Amino acid sequence: MNEINALFENALALEANGEYEAAEPIFVQALTMKEKALGSEHPDLAEDYYNAGLLCFVQDKYEQAEVYLTRSLRIDERALGADDPELLSTLEHLAEVFFNQGSYEKAEKYYRRFLDLHAKTRGQQGAEIVNNLHNLAEIEDLLGKPVQANELRMEAQRLLSDELTCA
Repeated sequence: MNEINALFENALALEANGEYEAAEPIFVQALTMKEKALGSEHPDLAEDYYNAGLLCFVQDKYEQAEVYLTRSLRIDERALGADDPELLSTLEHLAEVFFNQGSYEKAEKYYRRFLDLHAKTRGQQGAEIVNNLHNLAEIEDLLGKPVQANELRMEAQRLLSDELTCA
């Protein structure tokens, strides 16, 4: 496992330096090795798939990002349950992936799931909620749902006003 961890650390260091193309094959190699060592559904793989998904995302490799992030989500759902707040970041990134691919119905589904889970587990306040309400409103516009888009924008504005009033 030390060799695998060293590969992941190397890939993360390359990614942090913006050397995405160099980091990607190292991530893939480390993932393959770790999957063979632990099994394809081991909970420890979720974070590694998530990181690989983000690496692909920043390179605009959305199809591959979708594969990695979906795998990460599936593993975490099995290990943590479908309502665990640890899923929020993966849900949000999957929504962004689908948006960037033009798969607006899928993006809508993941933004809604993100917003529902966030409200359940962390409440309905914060910049994450406001930003994702705006993102979902944009999708609703693209899907030809201007009334829903307007409602989402109004909700985002209300939350923002509430936060400013409390500050």
